[in-house]
Amino acid sequence: MSRHTDGGATIALRSDDGSLIEIYDVTGGRNASFVDAMCDLHCRSFPEHIFAADGIRFDARENPLREGIIVHQWLLTVNGHPTAYSLADTNLVRRTVPIHFLAVAEASRTITVEGERLGTWFLRDSLRQYLDDTGEQGLGACAETPDYKLSIFLPNGWRLLPVTYLEPIHGSTWRTNGLDTREVALIWLPPPGVQVESIPSIEPTVMGPAAASFLIDMYDLDGTIPWVAALCGATLGGPRPNRQQSRRISL
Repeated sequence: MSRHTDGGATIALRSDDGSLIEIYDVTGGRNASFVDAMCDLHCRSFPEHIFAADGIRFDARENPLREGIIVHQWLLTVNGHPTAYSLADTNLVRRTVPIHFLAVAEASRTITVEGERLGTWFLRDSLRQYLDDTGEQGLGACAETPDYKLSIFLPNGWRLLPVTYLEPIHGSTWRTNGLDTREVALIWLPPPGVQVESIPSIEPTVMGPAAASFLIDMYDLDGTIPWVAALCGATLGGPRPNRQQSRRISL
């Protein structure tokens, strides 16, 4: 069940050292006082993706329920201080959870919750929410990451998908700044309950939806571009969500 609320912390607990950990939903006009802090954390954590701050501000205003997508923006505070954030979508059409950004302020990375580093715990807690929204038939989470960060993900259950994957350097601003690309890893976290022996047979069915959830649904790339078509495969012929179209209903 979604943890969307009309304001206030969606979860509050104590870290192992007694610090107060709170998580806030920053979408749909909720907790607007945290928007600047979230953008600041993002720009310091991902200076090569500063352009994404405009999207954070857009999603902070808009209803998180879109056409086929639920937008998530979580801000974590430690003793009231903005410390970490997570941006992700629950893509109901692709049945995937593309994780866009997650970061913890450097000074707080040694904090532990339930014996886990704050970042590991935060990602695990967030994923429970995101994956719940996909339902029992969800394909799991996916993410784009530089190769040098694989050592963070792979020991925690993520798998490197066997594709040559390209990321638009300028993200969804490629129409203005040009469609330059770089090769990064496309990784996948199987949903809970999947048996290890069945993973190889599931993996091929994940690659197209995982790629499309970023390239088509997030970056709005043209499916006629040959390398986009090759990565997204048969998903190009199916239904497509609209991340920009909000559903004006009460949560």
